[in-house]
Amino acid sequence: MMNSPATEIENKIKAVQDRRYACPGLFRMPLANDGGICRIKLPLGCVTSDQLNGLADAVDAFSTGFIELTTRANLQIRAVEKNNEQKLIDKLLKLGLGPLTPEGDDIRNVMVAPTAGIDVDMSCDTTKLGKELLEMLQLEKEFAVLSPKFSFLINGGETTRVLDHIADIWLSALPDGKTYNFGFASSALDNQKQNSNAVGNISACHALEFIRSALEAFIAVARANPSISRMKHLCSGSTFKAFLTDLSNHFGGEISKPVFSINRNNAKSSLAGIFPQKQEGCFYVGARPELGRLTSGALREIAKLGEKRNIATPVRLTHHQGIIISDCSKTEAESVKNELSRIGLATDENSPALYVYCCAGAPFCRSALSDVQRDGKYLVDHLSSSQNASIHLTACPKSCVATVAFPFTLLAVKDGVYNLYRADSGQKTKFGKLLFENAGISDIVRYIEQSKNETQNKKAQVNA
Repeated sequence: MMNSPATEIENKIKAVQDRRYACPGLFRMPLANDGGICRIKLPLGCVTSDQLNGLADAVDAFSTGFIELTTRANLQIRAVEKNNEQKLIDKLLKLGLGPLTPEGDDIRNVMVAPTAGIDVDMSCDTTKLGKELLEMLQLEKEFAVLSPKFSFLINGGETTRVLDHIADIWLSALPDGKTYNFGFASSALDNQKQNSNAVGNISACHALEFIRSALEAFIAVARANPSISRMKHLCSGSTFKAFLTDLSNHFGGEISKPVFSINRNNAKSSLAGIFPQKQEGCFYVGARPELGRLTSGALREIAKLGEKRNIATPVRLTHHQGIIISDCSKTEAESVKNELSRIGLATDENSPALYVYCCAGAPFCRSALSDVQRDGKYLVDHLSSSQNASIHLTACPKSCVATVAFPFTLLAVKDGVYNLYRADSGQKTKFGKLLFENAGISDIVRYIEQSKNETQNKKAQVNA
């Protein structure tokens, strides 16, 4: 007897839920100390005003926690009670916040710059390719075997391009906008030279076909060697060379040597304040909630900003746990910025709240050694307004928030006590150079402020 369509969907969802090693998703809510964790993957980080209102209702009805913004431009609902999980799933599906297929819930979101398609510095608009890739990954069954952590990144030369995420497969547009450098299991850019980790260069018109070929070649290698589930397991030795040969044989287009160029724009990302768009007369507003968390009330207030303007443009989430509201006139942008500030979001590039990142921490997470939310709030309240070096508090060595070293990292060793690291590519540890151990949060504030003052004094001496 054949299963009904409804039963088949239920079986697929059950199969997704059984992948215990995978990240949280819509259909799989791992249990933390405060309840289930539901992660909502937003296509290219976009969410509408109607969906924000619906999310606020869902948080109030089925959770006792906050909405968390993730560093992959997704949303996360914490503290979901077990008996509310299916109700929450049903609510989110009605809002259009689910994957195209149940298996698609295990596909990592395709990352693009938060200002993709509107950035004044972009070489090309990456949104079409990003959407096509996300659709291919979810709808074509052969890609369901990919690890839920297998990641994709497409940069288009934007001011806000993603510099701080390691991707299994990444593309980065060259200034001509017609070609992409590509690479595997690395950040797409370093501080000075664009695409320094690139493996090759392809035509933009063949980009989707190239990614398909790369995935097919990778899946073939992974089937022969079950220990390989990510590109980082492959990117060394003879196996990687064989993979590249197979990729070259199957890809229909031409693969050229990568093109290296000096980075055109070394300015920090424009993610707080008002900025012009590529479209004449349009502006976008960037802001970040304190510690990357929003209440249901704040969600509704953000949704109202779109409703007041009577515009369907979605809110964009950023890889810095922030939001962008685009397509504003200059007058609207000033009003939106003031409203976001009133709600409690940081809209000034000198606000310490823009630069402090932390995980859920204790008592919510079972692995946490410290209440990093408490200590993160202390940093926001006590750092000077001119302190704009990003600081990462992690409650355990897993470092869930960051895949690369922050300028400063505070690694908890017990509640309220941390080891302090500074980013240093010459160090073997993932956090950088160890500065000192077993420090309280107030001591760390003093050290960071002193370090900032010394740096400013050195710059003044050089410029004198």
